[in-house]
Amino acid sequence: MSNSHSNNQSNNRTVDLSLFALVLVLIIASLLGQRAYEQRIEAEETRQLTTMLMLRESVLQSYLESLRSEVTLWSSQPIVRDVLNRLNAEQNRGGMEAVKGFGATDTAEFESASANRNFQSLDDAIREFALHHDYYDVFFIGPEGNILLTVAREDDYGTNLIDGPYADSGLGRLFATLMTSGDDIVAMEDFSLYGPSNNEPAAFLGAKVIHDGEFLGVYAIQIPEQPINRIMQFSAGMGETGEIYLVGEDGLMRSTSRFFTDSTVLRTEVTAPTLENAFRDEVGYSIVDDYRGIPVYSAFRLFEFEGIRWAVLAEQDVAEVRSPIVRARWWLAAAVVLAIVIILVLRFMLVRIVLPTSIAALLGLSMISMESQADD
Repeated sequence: MSNSHSNNQSNNRTVDLSLFALVLVLIIASLLGQRAYEQRIEAEETRQLTTMLMLRESVLQSYLESLRSEVTLWSSQPIVRDVLNRLNAEQNRGGMEAVKGFGATDTAEFESASANRNFQSLDDAIREFALHHDYYDVFFIGPEGNILLTVAREDDYGTNLIDGPYADSGLGRLFATLMTSGDDIVAMEDFSLYGPSNNEPAAFLGAKVIHDGEFLGVYAIQIPEQPINRIMQFSAGMGETGEIYLVGEDGLMRSTSRFFTDSTVLRTEVTAPTLENAFRDEVGYSIVDDYRGIPVYSAFRLFEFEGIRWAVLAEQDVAEVRSPIVRARWWLAAAVVLAIVIILVLRFMLVRIVLPTSIAALLGLSMISMESQADD
């Protein structure tokens, strides 16, 4: 009996050690598999955000280049030179009052989407032209800085961009930049709040108008935030919480977040460390708290155009990215627990049923053998 009990204990220890090793291998394999799955999810997120960022950047680049090409083209067109010549002549003749009256009566054939080219006035022609090209406003500025013609006819109309009330505005800075630049330069002024346009954010793009070496003035357009918002807020492939937005060197947004109904341009500050990395012309990916205080995966890079420097940030909430990881962890934990339960049941069956029965059978055979030998 003592030997039988000792054998039972030895067999139980062997079973326990084997099952413990099996459980340990199962847990280690599960953890390694889970880690590999998490790394794959994070790698896919990195590729996705980086790809979406580069696509938006490419579209933004194309849009701004198209505006630059249009400004370059139209600043060299005879119709623009002719209009500036006539506006300058009217100003010399009777001042800004004569200029305003001239705009309402003179005619010009600007390219437009309208089939009707019989415009009532120069103002109508320029307005139709701006509508066709999706400009907020178009400016004809005299060589002395006077705004001689504008589509929107806001408070800037007729003022002077050198010593007038809007000399320090974005349009005023654009004019000053062009005055100190070469004749073939197209300049862009970054978004700033523009008083005449209800203090809404506006950027400006413009070029000198030169004919036979004579400086006739400046042709400029006003760019609202909406076209850029449409580019950056395109959310296909970004999930429920993904977004791409622009930030200026002052830390303020240059495009509106998709999560806000009101404009966040020049009104929302971003302080994430990825912003500093972007302005150091680094390209990368990190987990940071965004402008809402929410942890996000953030891809970043620098965008430059005509002296403008914007950080492009592509972000998605950590909670959304990791939601499949969390689900996988729960499923894995449930699977491991179930496997351990099955292993424990097997252990019980081995220790309490299979092994004792096998040992009893072996002992029975041994006793029969011994009795047989005794009879012989």
